[in-house]
Amino acid sequence: MRRIVLLLVSVLLLVSCTVPKKIELTSFDNVTTTIDAKPEDIVVISSALVSILDSLDVRIAGTNSIMTDIKLDLKNQNTIDIGSAILPKYERINAISPDLVIAGSIFVGHRGKMAENKLPLWLLDDQTFDQMNSVIEKFGDLFDKKSQAEALIESNKQRLSKLTAKPDAPSVLILYGLNDGFAVAYDLSFVGDMLKRYGCKNVAYDIDLPEIYPDFISEYDEEELAKLNPDVILRIYDGGTKRVRPLFEAHNELFREGGAWHNMSAAQSGRVYDLPQFLYASNPGLLMMDSAEELYRQVIENIK
Repeated sequence: MRRIVLLLVSVLLLVSCTVPKKIELTSFDNVTTTIDAKPEDIVVISSALVSILDSLDVRIAGTNSIMTDIKLDLKNQNTIDIGSAILPKYERINAISPDLVIAGSIFVGHRGKMAENKLPLWLLDDQTFDQMNSVIEKFGDLFDKKSQAEALIESNKQRLSKLTAKPDAPSVLILYGLNDGFAVAYDLSFVGDMLKRYGCKNVAYDIDLPEIYPDFISEYDEEELAKLNPDVILRIYDGGTKRVRPLFEAHNELFREGGAWHNMSAAQSGRVYDLPQFLYASNPGLLMMDSAEELYRQVIENIK
């Protein structure tokens, strides 16, 4: 009898060891997605997250088409174009039958559609320096790339340590050129976060604007912004480049003689800078420290 009991216990232990443990992934808003195992076929709706996963040698089955508009030096990524991040083509995503769809937190409005298509979705905060390093750590854990992830995080921290805050750092206004107009960026945007670390004041907090995403970006209001007087104005292309550039050309009229912003300190001193999309956009991803260092040179070191 004792032998039979021992045999049954052994069988139960063997079965419990061979049953794969499910993986629970918690999104930025505490919604949990459960998958059966480490994902093999993934769709990523974020060029920033794609660049990080690629650096960790994670294969990506599909991603959004904006990757064709920015300069990403990717390794052998034969990915399927699933359409834009704003309007993804669900028939293409379904054709991939992904184990997991990964996207940034601003994609949260698509959660219902993802659920309708029975697509497992993992949404991550991916804007600030700390958020990005947290994302890298999570990717390292999920895809068994822990050592590579740790090395990347350590490199980021070492490079950031050289970019020290300045007590006399200039005040700034950060403008994002979107497909349908402009938005004002706050400290939870990547550029806003870095400038805060450098000691810069974001003047957007001096006025009330209707927020699109809390503490990230707000709607653009020409008259309200005319009340501000930043030392520096940074303009960033985001969205489709062909559509956004004409907006910036028209926007230049604000700074010319007679324009609403002509008397701003930034306009008078010629400190209205357009930042390259491939280094900034909404998030630079793997290029985050190249972006941070270039921003430091332009806003801190070059302004006396």
